[in-house]
Amino acid sequence: MASPGPPPGKDMVWVAGGRFLMGSQDFYPEEAPVHRVTVDGFWIDTHPVTNAAFRRFWKATGHRPHRLPLHHPRPSGLTKPRSSGSAPSTTRRPAR
Repeated sequence: MASPGPPPGKDMVWVAGGRFLMGSQDFYPEEAPVHRVTVDGFWIDTHPVTNAAFRRFWKATGHRPHRLPLHHPRPSGLTKPRSSGSAPSTTRRPAR
């Protein structure tokens, strides 16, 4: 579907709605089961939002995001990387 009109903000693009499979059987229990969902189209920024821009949004709207628990459980099969640097924060253990 084409966009419903001009973008509501600078550097935004329209993402057409559709159906897709959402969820996972392999990670957090609350992500199961995998199921088909339908979403409406929406506008999204073409670049990540900076902390400064998000702070301006907070001040303008009063909206605050919910907080995740400090000790969110790690998905099974994932361990911390063995070295620091540019490695991802988690690595997958080989299957046994």
